[in-house]
Amino acid sequence: MRKLIISLVIVLVSFSFAQQFGEIRGTVYDRETNTPLPAASVVIVGTQIGSATDINGNYIIKNVKPGTYKVQARFVGYGSQTKDVTVRPGETSTVDFYLSPTALQLDEIVVTGTGTALEKRSVGNTVGTVTIKDIEIAPVRSVTEVLQGRVSGLVALPSSGQAGSAAAIRLRGLISVSQDNQPLIYVDGVRIDNANIDYGSVWTGGQHPSRLNDIIPADIERIEVIKGAAATTLYGTQAANGVIQIFTKKGITGQPTINFMIERGGVTIPKKLYPTGYLIGIFPTGESITLGARRTPDSVKVASEGLANSLLSTGPYEAYFASIRGGTPNVGYYVSGRYENEVGSITSNYFKRISFRGNLNAVGGENWDILATAGYTYSKLKRPNNDNNIYGVVPNALLARKNLATPTNPNGEPFTPLSIARELNNLQTTHAFTGGVTFNHRPFGTFRHKLTIGFDVTAEENEQLFPYGLGFIYYPYGMKGNQRRTFYSLTLDYSLAWHVALTDKITSSLTAGLQGFADSDYRVFGQGRDFPAPGLSVISAGAVRTADEYRYRVINGGLFAQEQIGIANMFFVTGALRLDGNSGFGPDYGLALYPKAQASFIASELGFWPKNIWNSMKLRMAWGQAGLAPGVFDKERTWDAVAGLDGVPAVTPGNIGNKKLKPERSDELEVGFDAGFFNDRIGIEFTYYRQVTKDALLMKRYPPSEGWLNLQLTNVGEVRNKGIELTIRSIPISTSTVALDVNFMLSTNDNKVTSLGGTAPLPYGLGGIGEVREGYPINSFWGYKLIGIKPGSLTN
Repeated sequence: MRKLIISLVIVLVSFSFAQQFGEIRGTVYDRETNTPLPAASVVIVGTQIGSATDINGNYIIKNVKPGTYKVQARFVGYGSQTKDVTVRPGETSTVDFYLSPTALQLDEIVVTGTGTALEKRSVGNTVGTVTIKDIEIAPVRSVTEVLQGRVSGLVALPSSGQAGSAAAIRLRGLISVSQDNQPLIYVDGVRIDNANIDYGSVWTGGQHPSRLNDIIPADIERIEVIKGAAATTLYGTQAANGVIQIFTKKGITGQPTINFMIERGGVTIPKKLYPTGYLIGIFPTGESITLGARRTPDSVKVASEGLANSLLSTGPYEAYFASIRGGTPNVGYYVSGRYENEVGSITSNYFKRISFRGNLNAVGGENWDILATAGYTYSKLKRPNNDNNIYGVVPNALLARKNLATPTNPNGEPFTPLSIARELNNLQTTHAFTGGVTFNHRPFGTFRHKLTIGFDVTAEENEQLFPYGLGFIYYPYGMKGNQRRTFYSLTLDYSLAWHVALTDKITSSLTAGLQGFADSDYRVFGQGRDFPAPGLSVISAGAVRTADEYRYRVINGGLFAQEQIGIANMFFVTGALRLDGNSGFGPDYGLALYPKAQASFIASELGFWPKNIWNSMKLRMAWGQAGLAPGVFDKERTWDAVAGLDGVPAVTPGNIGNKKLKPERSDELEVGFDAGFFNDRIGIEFTYYRQVTKDALLMKRYPPSEGWLNLQLTNVGEVRNKGIELTIRSIPISTSTVALDVNFMLSTNDNKVTSLGGTAPLPYGLGGIGEVREGYPINSFWGYKLIGIKPGSLTN
């Protein structure tokens, strides 16, 4: 009897609870095609209550208190729509939304550089976005190709045309003379290894792979890019080069959706490798000078032209991709896998990769959710020596000359005959894993906090083999080198956000948090040379063996706080501070403080604005600072071990060290506008920026009176970048059968070294043709000024 009474009470309480609340449900459609939009966001404006649409575009928001609300639907690449909804106790209110594709989305939600989710209309800096729509319709094979040409101010500079090689990414030019200019890369909130490492011990001439390209484009939901110190302040030290954040696909409510894709094709480099001749130049004074290693005019035909082009062929390419995506209202999943195999256009080059990804997202009640992500990649890369390399196949072919030909070298290659260079074997094997967990909690009202913990692990093995007896310069009896690298990175990111309506027209968005990153890099190298007989290929078989070891750990931690005030959803001002510490800072420096200030004004909200044609107009301004830390050992005084007289162990001075080392500090101002025409079918974004990097790290001569002849890394330089960015996007056609997007981008960058702090010009590159000089761009090339070519001086 007691059990019956308890059960009856529970039923009555549940019935009473259900009667006190209502629910909102409906479907989100594409207005042009009338097709449902899965993974669209539907929220009650001014709250954190909402839902995402399932695979059929349906949504449901449960346990809504009775009242009248504004409900807004959003989808990436579409304009938002807001409707008034009245909720009654125990009833269901049905509201459908019809969204139109737009070239400008001021209501789009961004999170990179803002500390929390904010609408673009309230952000004072420009944020470049790449959507799933951009990726699905593009013939891209890597993240680098996804970004190129889709974000203004971003330039991807390929290191070579070889399979498996990556590009160096630059955002708004070079800001540092001596430090890495690569932007930070985040995947689902976890920072990943993106160093373009040049292995001096196992070196192939300058080509670099990249872990960024381990991410499968088909796994990406969207990408956000912030480009300079005005936007990256909340990321602090190491963020002056910009930040690229990649968000992968999550689970979605509905029946499983299975995708399968096959790619087949070929990779070809046009056979237009023109060889090098030698010319005699004439100075204005009448003196003559030999110009070695200068490219001949296209009309000049020499014997080595066919030799160079014989290296090129069409390399086959194949890739297979499969994914499954689905879930329930409480748990969603996304799983994918990809295999690709590419043979390069240049001899002795191939790249094989297997990738897997698994994401799981879960909702627990009304107040919390969790996201777990994991990605694993295995790859194998074989590449020939090339570029700036005496064993390079292409350089030797291009520099071949008749007057260098011998019976054993009939083509006249200057350093290494191609028949020998092709036998050199370089192989890299890589295992990479990136995983993380993000926990979101909404304890009350509009207060929320978030914790992300993630790991990035890379294990590489680089092998190089010069076979015995082939006559390699420096290694006539062969050499085997092996370098192994293990990289670990831990990401810890906690933030809180509180959005409050202070009055009917004034809102406050407070964000604060802390970040911690710990990177460990361990490398060990072994080499064995001078094998006693052919067929040997292990280090222990070499008569001369050497070994080396390198390891470092960098810890960076910071606190940040940001406050944004909004007035009438039209005018927004933002202020923020970031306090950072880094293990690369000198002990006499302390902590770095980076400020930020922004403003955004939606002029099209003014009552007199002509919205029938020019429907959107946003004016924006952003100023901020960010840093770039010195290397972890640069502050330390080091000594190198050497063999002294009679082999007695001794030391010589290595790095002088500098206890006052501090980060390079970039100070940037950007101003611009975003304009939308014809219901945002045409969108224009314009930005002008000016960035000055002070305390640039340069190698400066130490006073000889102190007893040192070495150079010392010192904060003495200054670099200035300025430019404009213009993006025009348009959607002239969007129907159920045909869609056409037309985009135009223009970016400029004026880079100048404004001060070297009294140091002499810094040489750069082989032969001294590159220099860093005051008043000129970083790494400018310098050469002879000629008035003509001496007749008959061309030689083959």
